[in-house]
Parts: sequence; structure tokens; C-alpha cells
Amino acid sequence: MIVTLEDWPNFFSKAHFSFARTIDAILASLKVDPDANRIGFVQTLLDAYDIDRQNNPDSMLPMSIEKQRDNNIPSADILLDADTGLRPVALVNRLDRAPRDGANCGEYRIVYAMKYRLQTGGWGRFFLNFEAVLPNPDRERGIAGCMPVAEFWSGLSGKAEEQMAAELETFYYDGLGSGFVATVLAKNYGIPDGQVRGNATLNGPEHWQLREWKLVPPSKTSGVAFRIETVKNNALAEFYRDDSKGARDGKAQRQQRIAYQQAFVDQYLPQLFSPELTSGPAPRDDPAIAAYMLSLLNDFGAAIENRFNEFQNISSNSEDDPELEASGLKPRIVAALSQLDLLSKGVSSNEALARAGAITCGGCHEFSNGKTVGHVAGREINWPNSLGFVHIDENGNTSPALREWNLPWRRQKLYEMLCTEPKLPEPGFEEELVLRNELAELLTALIEKKTSLEGRETDNRFRSLVDRLTSIDLEKEGYFVRYRRTH
Repeated sequence: MIVTLEDWPNFFSKAHFSFARTIDAILASLKVDPDANRIGFVQTLLDAYDIDRQNNPDSMLPMSIEKQRDNNIPSADILLDADTGLRPVALVNRLDRAPRDGANCGEYRIVYAMKYRLQTGGWGRFFLNFEAVLPNPDRERGIAGCMPVAEFWSGLSGKAEEQMAAELETFYYDGLGSGFVATVLAKNYGIPDGQVRGNATLNGPEHWQLREWKLVPPSKTSGVAFRIETVKNNALAEFYRDDSKGARDGKAQRQQRIAYQQAFVDQYLPQLFSPELTSGPAPRDDPAIAAYMLSLLNDFGAAIENRFNEFQNISSNSEDDPELEASGLKPRIVAALSQLDLLSKGVSSNEALARAGAITCGGCHEFSNGKTVGHVAGREINWPNSLGFVHIDENGNTSPALREWNLPWRRQKLYEMLCTEPKLPEPGFEEELVLRNELAELLTALIEKKTSLEGRETDNRFRSLVDRLTSIDLEKEGYFVRYRRTH
């Protein structure tokens, strides 16, 4: 399920997963010259740290973004330096991110990390996760079409490090065969599925912030670029407040805040407690209790609409912690919990807000550590600990949350898929299939430089298609878990 430097210290010396190779493979898949464009392409990702606002693409609400100061973030050429820049520390199988309809086979990630000296003193830390979504070449069969991928990862067990390295290198950069494309292709990082996510210290060694990007192909008006995106499942923290003080557009933010709070009590609260609302009698013996805790910590989630998501999430200082932001919303949460018959079972508004925080990037990475997110047989279920703002560090060490809770559950789901008959696919969205075909044709035209549209018209249509398909994907339930968390 995961390959890290911690467990395989020589793995990345036997396999070539360098940051530069991944960047070059992405550019080559768009027929863009890597040597001439490598640094400029990476710089477009870093440019996101030099803007102070962005409009949410669905609501058009202007949202503030923290800018870097004192050139805090390393430059593109430093990130690309093989000796001192970003280096691979982990490969991660996220088959569990596959949707119920089997449109894709989940995500396959490469985690890059580095430490660097800050001009103001101390050490900065910078992580990039390249999270490719692997298309299912046999979509008509649903998740069964992904069986070769499940068998491939399961088959890595027991293999020598050198052989495993060679096979994973082929999987990522050449493809598994039998219709499966390479993982590292531009279209798998946001055209429309997949993304790149970053976790970095910004404006100080203890200020951690998480962000997200998708790729944009070259057009008549611009070159290939990383485009800053909303961080999925991360509603603007200010929406939990009682007012919109400090907002760039107070009236518009008030409207969205009211809409979010209504959606939270009507939709997201029942989703967050779906495990309790849909499960049978509480377990009583220790093995059953342990299984329940493992399932709960991986199962609960919510399908947050993209119109509510912000462009950054802060894990340090609890700045974005819903439990600390909410005040007037709490009585409404209590009333909703009572309606769901959860209040009588000991669920509090703080526990509900702790779950809302835990599914965000910042909560998962730090501020939710140790918080009570459930109960079973008179015991508290606490959110497991990160490794201090990260789940995989620069040396490939993994967090207690990942090692003790996430990986065992994902391994269990992989074995369940291998050992049971996959469910038949559900009917797909007709609109989705039409839009995907149009996007594929437009991408081919852009790569071949044969689009008949004017530059701005092409850019707008491309953005519209990606945004709509992203929204459709966010609405889908998962195959292995109802609400697919991004982390």
C-alpha cells in the first residue's frame, strides 16, 4: 500500500522517481519540450504563493490567500536540484479513493519533500504530493476493471527491493499494460481528475499551510501551468463564525456563510455521522470494538460542495479549527443532533465540529490530533496523531495515524476486493460522459495545436469543463467508503 524510505532505505536509489523526471514526463505527455520549459512550469506552481486573493470558481466569492514574505518558498531551480531540492520519499497506493461507479481506479501518489534554510533563520520544510488518478480502461465493468491494479500492488509483497523498484517505476512512468496508461501523465493531474497538493511552512518555520493545484495545458494565450485550486473538503473556516468581519466582500460572504451553516446542519452533519446512523447494534467484545474503531476513523466524511471550499488550509495554531471558530452555530448543531437521535447517545456539538475539522487537511495533519470524534462501548475514540504537521516526513517516517489506522484499513479493503466478487457498476452520469469526451477532444486539439477556437474562448471552455467534471466527481460516493476523504 505504501513504499517509503523508512521501510526501504535503498529503494529510491534503485528506481528513478526524481522530481525532475516527473516534471519532464508531464511536459512530454503534452508534447512540450522539457528542457526549455521545466523551470518555468514549476515556477507557475510557486506563483500561487505570491497572490493574496482568488475567487471560488463556483460561488465567485473572493477569498483571501496568505502571500509569502521574504522569499520564504524555494525557487523552481532549487526544487529541481537533484542534490538539495525535492526528493522522493514515498509512493502511495490510494485504490480506496475509487468512486462507486468505477470510473477510475483511485489515486497513485508520489510524495516529494525537502528541508531548506530560511533567510530569516531556522529551517523551512516543503512537501509536494503528485496525486494521479488512474483511469479505468474497462469502465463498463466498474471496479472489476481495476482488478489488474489491485493484483499488481498485492503482488509486490515479498519481492526483492530491486525488482519491486523496477516494477513500480514501470507502473508510474510506462503503464501497467492491458489498456492502463502511465500514472505520470498531465491528464491524470487535474484534466479533470487528480491534483497536486502541497504542505509547507509559510512565513515562519512553525506556520504550516496546505494547498492544491491542477494542471492546465498550453493554449494560444498561455503555456502549460499549475493552476491554484480550492482545497477539497476544506470549507472556508470563517463560515463557522457568527459574522463576516474582515471579508473581502462582506455581503457576498455573509450569503455563503448562511448557506454553508444551513447545509452543515441539514446535509453535512448526517453525513459525518453516517456510520452511527447506518450501523447495527454497538459492538461489545474487544475484537469487534477494535474493528469498529478502525472502520469509523476511516469511514466518516462529508461531501462538501466546492462553492464552500477555500484555497488554503492552515494546520498550525488551530487557525482553521471549526470547533474554535463556531459559536452561534453550536445550538443549531445540538438541535440537529437531537433530531438525529444522536444527542441521547452522548454526541456533543464539539464532537460534531471535531469531525468536521478532522476531514480537513489542517485537522488531519495537526489540529485534530487527540480530539474525541466518537464513542463505543463507553470508550472515547480519539483522532490519531500525525507526525507533527505531516504524515510522511523527509526521511520517509510515517505517522501513527497512517501506520496504525489508515494503512491497515486500506490493506483490508484491497484484500476484500481481491477475495470477493466486485459489485456491478452503477449507471454513470450521462452528462459526465458527454463532457469527458468533449474535454478529451479539446485536450488533443490543444496538444496538437489544432483547436479552432480563439485563445480566450478555448481557455474558458477548458476551465468550464474541468470545473464541472470536478463537481460531478465530488458528488460521487466511493466504492470502498461512502464519503471519499482527500487525505
